[in-house]
Amino acid sequence: VYWNLAASNFTIESWVKWATLANDNIISQQGSVGGVTQEGWSFGYYNAGSGLRFAYTTDCSTEIHETHPFVPSTEQWYHVAVARSGSALTVYANGVQIGPVNTSIGSSSICNSNASMRIAGLATGGGMGAFLKGAIDDVALWNITLNNDTIAEHAGVKVRDYSNYGNNGTRYNNVTFNFTDPKLGKAPLFDGVDDLVSINDTTNSRFDFNGSGTIEFWMNPRVNQDTYIISKGTCSGGPFRGMKANQLKNVS
Repeated sequence: VYWNLAASNFTIESWVKWATLANDNIISQQGSVGGVTQEGWSFGYYNAGSGLRFAYTTDCSTEIHETHPFVPSTEQWYHVAVARSGSALTVYANGVQIGPVNTSIGSSSICNSNASMRIAGLATGGGMGAFLKGAIDDVALWNITLNNDTIAEHAGVKVRDYSNYGNNGTRYNNVTFNFTDPKLGKAPLFDGVDDLVSINDTTNSRFDFNGSGTIEFWMNPRVNQDTYIISKGTCSGGPFRGMKANQLKNVS
């Protein structure tokens, strides 16, 4: 069963929108507290420590807490994740690592509890508790370590380049993805006001055309206006320097 984590690599991720932060609350958990059944692991918000906490046991009894500083706002969606790679435990919020990588788990095996996995609460000695008030979406438990780029993509802050070149982009403002009606796979949606994707030119020449070149893409324009589609260069107080591809509005 995949939620018996043992000593294997894993990633737990979810979207969460808290309605209140007044109490400790669980995003996902497998095991129990107080000896009802064997304790395994839990991932949630720890109010007293103001952070995301991954708790686990190696002896099915004694909890070990890894708390990372994080204070979310209520009624706002956040992507949160915890990943294990060998002896390293890393916690993320909105695609960004929070707190240091913790290596105290070493090669230890997390207790293979015989309890059910739960979402938005945990089993306690007296029944159930640590309920999360709010909304949870897209809980996923992977039996692999998702890398930083993949977690950032799932969190909606990075646009992945699936070629061998690693030209990943960063989303600015409120760029979203259209999964229901894309041309191929998924398509970023831009509002025409301030949304954009920026790709670092780490070599300072990767996107320069010193000879022949081709730029191609699919697009579905929603309005009839002049717009920059792809650009590289600057345009501040003078003519554009670099390269650009424009969509020109129809002239009647």
